[in-house]
Amino acid sequence: MFQKVPENFDIYDFIAVGAGPANLSLAIQATESADSRTDRWLILEKEQEVRWHPGMILPGSRLDTHFVKDLVSLKDPTSRFSFLNYLADQGRIEDFLNCGNTSPYRADFDRYIQWVAEKLGDRIATSTEVVSIDIEDGGDYCVTVVTTTGDSKIYRARNIVVGVGFKPRAICGLDLTHPRVIHSSEFLEKTGPSRWRGSVSRRIAQPSSH
Repeated sequence: MFQKVPENFDIYDFIAVGAGPANLSLAIQATESADSRTDRWLILEKEQEVRWHPGMILPGSRLDTHFVKDLVSLKDPTSRFSFLNYLADQGRIEDFLNCGNTSPYRADFDRYIQWVAEKLGDRIATSTEVVSIDIEDGGDYCVTVVTTTGDSKIYRARNIVVGVGFKPRAICGLDLTHPRVIHSSEFLEKTGPSRWRGSVSRRIAQPSSH
């Protein structure tokens, strides 16, 4: 049921649901914008920490895109939130540029995502799940959330951005709850990272790619 919110309740310019790459990119642009209308914003993330496909970070696996296609460089190559600046901050820029490959390791990109989230600070509320979004008579949105501690809260915003990613789907009628059916998003979680260190003598069928 819709709950009336007091008129003096704080209102955000926008609330983004999900702390994935799309919403992080939006948050970076809002942070670096000179437009005061984008000054009040918030990202709501249901997980305890901001990660990038942790179940798919096999040792030695890389992205299939150039590192310049990060969260912001194509929009603003001088941004302090770029992947290149992340490498510089970690003291690894020369090692990366000398490795002979322009595609980052998945593990590096995951750490880059976490680094950006840390830079954005308390603008990202983790362990916060959105359970409903309602519209007030004036056109503003009321976002109801619950935390892992069971607390509930209502936020108001003029705009809502939803970037929660894809929901895992199985092909050919396979049952994702079956112990021998593993979606790529949960691969490491269900197989165990220790199994992928060193040589691997297992047969794997990959009917489709992510």
